[in-house]
Amino acid sequence: SQGPVPAPGSSSVTATATATSTVTATTVPRPPGGGGGQGRPGGTPEAPAKGVPLGDSALVWLFDTVNGATTEDSSTHNVTGTLFGDPLPTRVDGALEFNGNQGVSSEGPVLDTTRSFSVSARVKLLDKGSTQAVVSQDGAQVSGFALGYDSQEDRWSMSVPDADSQEAGKSAAVSKSRPRAGTWTHLIGVYDDPGHRLRLYVDGRLQDSATQESDWRAGGSFAVGRALLGGELFQGLRGSADDVRAFDRALTGSEARGLASGS
Repeated sequence: SQGPVPAPGSSSVTATATATSTVTATTVPRPPGGGGGQGRPGGTPEAPAKGVPLGDSALVWLFDTVNGATTEDSSTHNVTGTLFGDPLPTRVDGALEFNGNQGVSSEGPVLDTTRSFSVSARVKLLDKGSTQAVVSQDGAQVSGFALGYDSQEDRWSMSVPDADSQEAGKSAAVSKSRPRAGTWTHLIGVYDDPGHRLRLYVDGRLQDSATQESDWRAGGSFAVGRALLGGELFQGLRGSADDVRAFDRALTGSEARGLASGS
């Protein structure tokens, strides 16, 4: 398969770690390639969720408007997303389709990963052959968090490494059931500080929570369709993503249900 490629906006960013551990992260092969379910693609029309208006978001990428290599932010923060890859991700039925070597990234950080935050997206996997990141934010060496699919567990996952290091361990909240390729699914990952708790919601339902003992500032690009390892693209998404949102607070359970249902 094709080797890792540099991730835009990541090489000059620094991050401060507050804890370390000894589990080694390894790259996952990314072969090229490209149902029912909830969400805008093939489902209900997009609508702001109850209690979670667009103006309350730190970022909203609906991918409704893609101009060349950029996509607009529907929140009030005007965080433009830049598409990358050769070719660029393809817009299909209002969503972006990724082949494992593509993505969308911001120019700088969107979230302070030392404080409470939430991220969400609708995703449809093409296959489950490897771990795939849907949403992340870069540190200098690794992503400060990754919301996506864990192939070793065969579960959806919201994970946070213990430090900005390739050798760091991680904490993760994982789904109760196995994802199905070809099916649209709504994911929400939450980091709730000061309790240092991670939570994962799938289609609005709480799946799991975990304790994250350390926090550190991932000061690089916010990204869709990939994570970061050693300053290079990692865990590329093979499938489609849509309705990506970020919040600089922890969403509640009722907000998670409303956001997933789009009502």
